[in-house]
Amino acid sequence: MSTSEHVMSTKPALSRAISDRFRDFGAIQEALRSMNLESSNLMFAIDYTTANLTCAEHSFDGKCLHSIDPSGEILNPYQEALTRLGRVLVEFDDDRSIQVSGFGDAKTPENAVFSFTPENPMDGCKSFNEIWQRYHDLTPTIELGEKSANLGPVIRHATAVAREVTGFHMLIILLSSHLANEHLVEAAQAIVDASKFPLCRWTNLMVLMMPRMLNLLLLVTSDYRDRDGRRSLGQYEGAG
Repeated sequence: MSTSEHVMSTKPALSRAISDRFRDFGAIQEALRSMNLESSNLMFAIDYTTANLTCAEHSFDGKCLHSIDPSGEILNPYQEALTRLGRVLVEFDDDRSIQVSGFGDAKTPENAVFSFTPENPMDGCKSFNEIWQRYHDLTPTIELGEKSANLGPVIRHATAVAREVTGFHMLIILLSSHLANEHLVEAAQAIVDASKFPLCRWTNLMVLMMPRMLNLLLLVTSDYRDRDGRRSLGQYEGAG
């Protein structure tokens, strides 16, 4: 057995799903540690649909969930999530390259995403501080899109990145509302399609629902070396 084969064989069964609900962000960190993950290639995707306005009617004082306080004293739900996730996930980011993309805005086609680092998308952000700064600078310039959120293109984009970068990958999606049924199906199909590429090895797909961040946390753990589409589809678990 080669060294690489030995390393892979000692990994936990990544095809098992872990709990889709956590009490706090510390519990997420403990769950990831329990999987013996030394590192992962982190990817973030952020929702820029108008659901950020409608959801805000009952939260965040009626302001858009992307509203940025000029004084910096009040964090919007996305800023809070990025801050807390940064503390939790920093230990799993050893290559200092975090891909961050946005989706659902008025300018980007429905089947695509836009990069927070358009000058060199594959390099990504070098730290959570850079993610924070780019979010702060970019968000006021982005027009929210009217179509409902669709995670299929987000997952397909992440899969394309995973095919180019070796190692394990963790995709965190910050979402403002529940998905429409047809988009749930498309997201699940995107996961199944990814299983056709044996080099795409995922540790987790996490979907955090804004604004409370923890009222939906979806974790999907898959080992795409299995090429088991039905198994991957079965692991796409929704939460109410």
